[in-house]
Amino acid sequence: MSKMPQVFWEWAFVQRANFIRKMMDNQKMDEREIYLGFTRHTPAMVTNGPAGLNASIKGFGFVPRQEYIEKVTSALNSEIEEKESKPLKALWDNIYSPEASKNIDRTRLISLELARKHTFENVSPGKTQCTLIYYQPPMVSFEVRGEVELACDDKIIDFANAIHDVYHKRPKGSKKNLAYTFFIREVFDNSVSSFGKRLDEGLEDNC
Repeated sequence: MSKMPQVFWEWAFVQRANFIRKMMDNQKMDEREIYLGFTRHTPAMVTNGPAGLNASIKGFGFVPRQEYIEKVTSALNSEIEEKESKPLKALWDNIYSPEASKNIDRTRLISLELARKHTFENVSPGKTQCTLIYYQPPMVSFEVRGEVELACDDKIIDFANAIHDVYHKRPKGSKKNLAYTFFIREVFDNSVSSFGKRLDEGLEDNC
């Protein structure tokens, strides 16, 4: 596995953290900034398998390292149970603040499986190659190559559901969703200024 290159980390995580902080503080943002901000969360997930070559827009996010994941999940679940929850503050305190960000695992990303259609069919047989394509119009794009699998670690599944449910409430009594774990291998900057430059050359593997 490879760490996220700093350029990608700054765009995908740090700028997303700044976006969440602005929302928390009720800072004025125009519609363009709001809509473009969400593109850091919604890449096209490209897979190939029994369902054929497929691309699907998915919400991908960040996950704490193993030694922190249970604590963060517990905090998020506590927030979900609050009558007057503050989801943005929960995300900031546990994931995006300068202090919390030190505990993020930079070798992988996670997503929930909500539809169980083509992507699910392609990934179900086991770990498989996958590419995530991020695009923020009009000029920013990153291609993240790696492998993806259905998470079998309950800690990952519980966390992925908690971080989703803290902002998008799940109906009471409904089952938890399955989760994907995406392992980063290499990252390319496909932006207008870089034309597919590989970003992770020279980085030490973090296995």
